[in-house]
Amino acid sequence: MSVRPLSDELFHEANFDALPSQSSIYGVTSLCNIPHLSNKILVALAKGRIFACEYHKPANPNYDVLGVNREVTFTYIPADCHIISIDNFSCAARGLIVGVTFCKELNENFFNVYCNYGDDVPSGQEWNLDNVAQNCRSFNLTFTPYQLTHCKVLCPQGEEQTGGDTAQVREQRTVFILLGSDRSFHVYAQNEVEFVEEPTKKYFCELDSITKQPIFLEMKNISDMRRLSIAGYECGSLSMFLVDSFNNSITASWTIEHDSPIVQCQLFANNRESSEGVEHNVVVVSAREEAMIYRNLLASGFSNPLVLSGSSKYDCVTCCAVADVNYDGIKEVLIGTFGQRLLAYSSQADRQPYTQQQPMWTRNMAHPVLSIKFMDMTGDSIEDMAVISSKGVHIFQSDLVMLLKMCKSKIFHKNVDDRFDKSE
Repeated sequence: MSVRPLSDELFHEANFDALPSQSSIYGVTSLCNIPHLSNKILVALAKGRIFACEYHKPANPNYDVLGVNREVTFTYIPADCHIISIDNFSCAARGLIVGVTFCKELNENFFNVYCNYGDDVPSGQEWNLDNVAQNCRSFNLTFTPYQLTHCKVLCPQGEEQTGGDTAQVREQRTVFILLGSDRSFHVYAQNEVEFVEEPTKKYFCELDSITKQPIFLEMKNISDMRRLSIAGYECGSLSMFLVDSFNNSITASWTIEHDSPIVQCQLFANNRESSEGVEHNVVVVSAREEAMIYRNLLASGFSNPLVLSGSSKYDCVTCCAVADVNYDGIKEVLIGTFGQRLLAYSSQADRQPYTQQQPMWTRNMAHPVLSIKFMDMTGDSIEDMAVISSKGVHIFQSDLVMLLKMCKSKIFHKNVDDRFDKSE
């Protein structure tokens, strides 16, 4: 398969907004699929402050995007604390839900959950970020928190809802999962009144008997009844589980050892079909090694890697993201490093094991890269690339002239192919 050439000219840096202090690899979350908030990013700073970053196109088309970094005051977060991680999701009953973990100077650690806890909140306010930030449920933690993430799961058996004459139905709910220094995964689920901590095995059998120190977790529901879970550990181990989510049981598992801590993983699907259906892949970023893509996970496990050559040349690899940045139907992998580099790779190569992929382009950044997010920040229906560095938020927009050329080329080749098919 031919790969459309990729160039860093596809993006130009449209805006940079400085932040008063540094964030972390766990300190960034995007607000997705939320009314009036889907173009915002929340950045939690180490010095106890949280900023909502949003951008819009000015009325004058001759000007680039305008950025607004607005501090949001979340209650019960001391000004002298150190924020460690942040995450969010939404539900129909309570609207926007934000989780924040932080530690105080006396080695006290907390997990705060912000959402609409009452029944007297005016309509629409459950989606208002400033209103949500005033309603808090706090958990005093006995461990140091690490990554905070979430996953949609089936309600445990025995909690089914019965409606009229219908049979019992397993409903879905979204829960927070918090990784801790006690080598455990902690699950926080909402009941009719508030959030409560639940036994891990009640929702995630694959996370119940972990003995290594987890530092990153990636989960994806690949169907209504199956889930892929990948856990990265401080020692460099990487575990993957295929789970029957209806029965909460492990169907298959794989393990592989890396030589440095697993910093981040990201699951993604390619258009290519395999014997298992859609081909699922994962990008794995470890601190001192080359980043890797493990391909066709359900069929090959970790036995079919693609090495992203050169990704470890620029100090520690800190983050990754997957998106079709040149709109050719093939997803690209973006790698960020502490050595102030962005690197782009194709996610596809030959199907032989242990092949290597060279970067398609590299871009120098002014500061170390901590996180990469792809989303429509400016409301023009074209995904932008938000890069959070140690100094602030950079917004990269697609070059519209190049996109127009690609669109024309794609239409031309489609018309040629259609005429060729009709002539046959």
